[in-house]
Amino acid sequence: MNQRKQKAQSMMELTGYATQINHDTFKVRSQTNPNNFYIVSKTENGLKCECKDHNCRKADCKHIKIILEIIKKNKCYRNNTFRIMERSKLELCKYCDSGRLRKDGMRETKKGKIQRFKCLDCKKRFTANFGFEKMRYNDVIITRALQMYYSGMSVRKIADCFEQEEIEVSYRTIYDWLCKYSTMVSIYLNGIVPRVGDWFRADEVWIKVNGKQNYLFASMDDDTRILVGF
Repeated sequence: MNQRKQKAQSMMELTGYATQINHDTFKVRSQTNPNNFYIVSKTENGLKCECKDHNCRKADCKHIKIILEIIKKNKCYRNNTFRIMERSKLELCKYCDSGRLRKDGMRETKKGKIQRFKCLDCKKRFTANFGFEKMRYNDVIITRALQMYYSGMSVRKIADCFEQEEIEVSYRTIYDWLCKYSTMVSIYLNGIVPRVGDWFRADEVWIKVNGKQNYLFASMDDDTRILVGF
């Protein structure tokens, strides 16, 4: 855990550390001077803070990290316009979250060249990790397979579709992708508190597992389609 994240967690142990001004603006109390506040607002390029750390290093400062945690736990207005997934658009150092990066040549891999970066603050070098490293197939094919499966297609039908496009991938490989990336997404989603509506959809069914009948009951939120109980 880097220093900014540690400071953010220590600030969140106190009361009144942050308040929401309107649907896209927060104010966060200063850690050194409790009488001062910093404004964190949403822009087209992500979150922006008034503090010196963010303005100088273009980093995710401790104040921005606090607001990200508030959004993740849905402790904000219902008409809040922030979106957690917007963070994936930004290029930040994977070690210190600084935005002061410099391109540092290309790295040769079996799948081709990958851009390498150097952080001007912590001086460390790294490449962007999107979760598809060391995979035989590229991210486009894998994400297509996942999208088709969650649209209702079986792994065998997905393999048949790829075969028609002259892409040789077995149904067992597709199943391995489902297991790997479903686990990755679950770890992320388990830390998010969903903002559910006033209506739920429920259904029940008997399913056979290893020759034994099992009763399955599930309920999901009508607005977000998030599974809230099963």
